[in-house]
Amino acid sequence: MKEMESETQEEDFTFHEVEENEADLIKLKRWFRKIMKRDFFQCSKASLVKSQLDRCEIRLTEFTNQVYRSEGQIE
Repeated sequence: MKEMESETQEEDFTFHEVEENEADLIKLKRWFRKIMKRDFFQCSKASLVKSQLDRCEIRLTEFTNQVYRSEGQIE
C-alpha cells in the first residue's frame, strides 16, 4: 500500500504501476496461503494478516480506478 500511496502523491497513474502492484498482491496472497497450509499452531495473527491483504486489494482497486480515470477510460 505504501507504494500506491507514493504513486498517488506523485500522480504516477500508469498501467505499468497497476500491473506491478497486482503482481505483488498476487505474490503476497500466494505466500499467505502457503503459510496457512503449514500453520499447525493456528497463529492468532492470521486474521489480522488476512484483513490487511483485503485492505490492500481494496486500495489496489481504488488505485486502478484512478489510473483508468487519468487515462480517460472511465469518468
